[in-house]
Amino acid sequence: MATQPGYSGTGSGDYLTVMNNHCMQDHGTVEENYIVVPSRWRLSSLCGLCGNYNQNGTDDYLMPNGKLATSAAQLGDSWKAEGDDDAGCKPDEPHIPSCDPINEEAYKKMCEVVISTSGAFAKCHAEIDPEAFLKTCIYDMCQFHGMESTLCDNFQAYAEACRAKGINILWRNETFCREFSA
Repeated sequence: MATQPGYSGTGSGDYLTVMNNHCMQDHGTVEENYIVVPSRWRLSSLCGLCGNYNQNGTDDYLMPNGKLATSAAQLGDSWKAEGDDDAGCKPDEPHIPSCDPINEEAYKKMCEVVISTSGAFAKCHAEIDPEAFLKTCIYDMCQFHGMESTLCDNFQAYAEACRAKGINILWRNETFCREFSA
């Protein structure tokens, strides 16, 4: 695995571990990751897009000026480095995919599986409100023209959020969002 000076990495299949000279570790797969930060840095030493590790989620949107951002876009824009003219680092602009009303209604019906009170995801509703996942699902389905993999990815995101709360949801089957094993 090729790395930058000061970093080392190992990989196995889709799983990666990256370490730097400061002992931070980034673990994960191509699709998701998590960062392990040494305990000596956790209190009053961290800030930025990943929060500050003080176990208080209400202040994780703190901008460099000390104020709370009102959106993820505002938070991201506030941490942009001065003079950064990278084309991929432009201020966020709302992007609303165009979606034919008939298609949007069809996508909404498909995505509503996540909010069904009698469906596989219902047992998690008390822990995690599915409404934001529903909105994201509809948006993504419009963006990607109803691709089944997009629907599956959205349901998987909700299932993983539920799993993080200790609720395991079995929602895949042989004909819907089937998982392939290698």
